[in-house]
Amino acid sequence: MDRFTGQTGVIPYKNKLVRQKWLRQGVLPVMETSFWGAYIGNSKSAAVYQANDFSAGHEHNVIFDFDGYLVGEGKRGKEQAYGYGETKKKFSGHLTIERGRYVVHNGDEFDLENIDAVDLSKHSDSRDKLADLWMRNKNQYIFDIAQGFSEGKDLSHIWRPNKRATVGDLGSTDVINMNSLIDIELTCRTGRGYAKGRDRLPLIPVSGNRGGRYTMVIDAYLEAILRKDPEFQDIMKHADVRGQKNRLIQGYIGHLGQLDIVTAPSFFGTSSSNLQYKTSVVASGMRALDSDGKFQGEAGYTLEGKKQVSRAIILGQSAIQLASGKSPDFKIQESEDFAIDSESAIILYSRGQRTRLEAETEDYQGEAKQTGIDFGMFAADFYIAG
Repeated sequence: MDRFTGQTGVIPYKNKLVRQKWLRQGVLPVMETSFWGAYIGNSKSAAVYQANDFSAGHEHNVIFDFDGYLVGEGKRGKEQAYGYGETKKKFSGHLTIERGRYVVHNGDEFDLENIDAVDLSKHSDSRDKLADLWMRNKNQYIFDIAQGFSEGKDLSHIWRPNKRATVGDLGSTDVINMNSLIDIELTCRTGRGYAKGRDRLPLIPVSGNRGGRYTMVIDAYLEAILRKDPEFQDIMKHADVRGQKNRLIQGYIGHLGQLDIVTAPSFFGTSSSNLQYKTSVVASGMRALDSDGKFQGEAGYTLEGKKQVSRAIILGQSAIQLASGKSPDFKIQESEDFAIDSESAIILYSRGQRTRLEAETEDYQGEAKQTGIDFGMFAADFYIAG
């Protein structure tokens, strides 16, 4: 097989550039439905900083550069200045690209209609389904990175009501409410108040048409509890517009101070491990936790005799890094039994992580230290039931 036939003629299957363009045509419609699409940008000012290196293949490194700023004190009068110049600070982060493949079995209906030719419209169906599967997995990968499930890499900073030390310590008084939102916004702005993690510099808000904002992503459980909070109801009914656009009617959370609050879908699926590409995603979204810290969808997670916990995520600039390598490709492989059927695969090169900076020169001191922490985000755990 070296070409497709379609309504407008023959498309050469062995032409990689044409094949990749054809794949992108199937990907673009599902990209528009991505939860994370609005948060991904190609600069460090975005909440999800994506770098593209189309020459990077499997196990190649992609580097993210960050410049520091000067903080040194000045010299007065005749105090000697030369020789006391501050070292320029430079930070970086790197990701090692990993190849992944998703495969669909095409079945007997993909028999050759003519020698060396297949019906493009049928392969378009495989392309569209694989593109949808890929986008749901990419969405879930970002959720899993942010919530701390991906690769088992613990979050450096977590906010909990009453500064509870672990998810197991959360109780029925440790729920989301108006006061907790105010405290979380204060933590964003001051870098203090964490239950886990040292005091640090404040998150850098993401600029937008309403000025700098932090984004707090919650799940449906937290939204429902928040909407039942009398103080939240009272503020919203007086502060918000009347009619059909009222937040209590629409279910829209909106913003509090510099904190934008949005509700994400809930996860449905299973994970054979916490590694990239190893989750079967029915629906991408936020995972719940049990009181042992096990995530929904992984082995060992259960609510039987356990508490249920929701983990929100709070994002500033450069919260998450995504690296994309070679352009995605679409491949077809026919069976050895005289091509009685075939399978199609989408091939990807990517990697992601919460931003962790490494000092190329020297780090800042004290609370301003940048290395060894999740640079642009933290999580917030709340009791749900149990």
